[in-house]
Amino acid sequence: MNKILKYSQISGFQSKSFDFKATEHGHSAERRENFMYNEESLPDNAGQRDKNIDTLRGFAMMYVVFIHCLYWIVLFNGKYISIIRSLFLIEMPLFFFITGASNALGRKRKLFDFYFSRFQRILLPYWIYGLICIALTVIAQKTTGFEQSTYFSLSIPTVFVPVSNVPYLTGALWFVPVYLYIIIIFPFLRWYYERHENDAGKFIPLLIFPFLLSNNGWEALYDAKMLFFYSFWTYLGLFFQKIDILGSIKSKIKVIPVVILCAIAVLWFLNKGEHSFDMQNNKFPPNIVFLVYTAGALLTFYLFSKYIITGLNILRKNKITGWIYKQYIENCYSMFLYHPLSFLALYVFLKYSGLDEYVFQNRWICLFVYIIITIPATAIIGKIFSWTEKIKIKTTL
Repeated sequence: MNKILKYSQISGFQSKSFDFKATEHGHSAERRENFMYNEESLPDNAGQRDKNIDTLRGFAMMYVVFIHCLYWIVLFNGKYISIIRSLFLIEMPLFFFITGASNALGRKRKLFDFYFSRFQRILLPYWIYGLICIALTVIAQKTTGFEQSTYFSLSIPTVFVPVSNVPYLTGALWFVPVYLYIIIIFPFLRWYYERHENDAGKFIPLLIFPFLLSNNGWEALYDAKMLFFYSFWTYLGLFFQKIDILGSIKSKIKVIPVVILCAIAVLWFLNKGEHSFDMQNNKFPPNIVFLVYTAGALLTFYLFSKYIITGLNILRKNKITGWIYKQYIENCYSMFLYHPLSFLALYVFLKYSGLDEYVFQNRWICLFVYIIITIPATAIIGKIFSWTEKIKIKTTL
């Protein structure tokens, strides 16, 4: 059974008037200023999209689908193969790194405007997906004899949490409350970074968050460890503009000793016998071992990032793969919410067509089938439901 996280309460918003309207994403050109944000000081290119971030965003979402192919199909079991499989679990740190990098490029707004914009973009699509989960659960019950007495739980005034035992539907929803936590503290992380951008003080949060994770006293506080871990990666994303993402391996040679140190540190932690060799166990909740491991893994990714991004950009030039990749970039959140539907649809098709007996005979063939079908299927489903991301509630204070 998936762990349902407790949600921190979100303060309600009061406004004088609301205008319900679906609009395209964009940034207001209006000049705004408050104690934290001053748009007058923004560079001329503020608010523009970074093509490398877009490429990484699309890759990260595709990688999430790949990871769920590894884990949701339950093909690779056993002690050692589970450990090897868990070494691929770098998708969420990469996601939150991109979150920090992309939000840092956005135009600054008043704190209320920032929260209101982000919360509605996260929660409205989430609630709509929750209703779909309920509908599919009811359909499953009526057509298959599926027994589920509780379709959902309701937490007011925070987040609507769909609960269902229908395969795949709620397997990735742990991400949403963590994302909300990060959005709440992001303006303060950005504020701190910008005031220490030119001095050593900017590195202090990168030391504080690992220290908090290494404190075993936090073990009982599941949500706190989630916040510390993903705050680390979000804050690190603020350094993106200083990173030579397209540099050659030779230009990044200084990273190699750090990767080696991360590997040694992970082995040292594991040798103490207090942590699991399976990184999946270190991920929920994240601990210092998972942080050090993912740091080394993503630094290795960084070493080869020039060639990875070049290869991904070649895929984007193809008409078919380019369209798929475009959906993963433009409708990333919709992809994340609705990608379980592609797994569910394929599962139902294989089961009722009788093809499951043949596909599941060889786990490698099964994995291949799931990858080549769920990735494009997710692009189509995400595109269909992308309108949920464009719902806007305009407020005038």
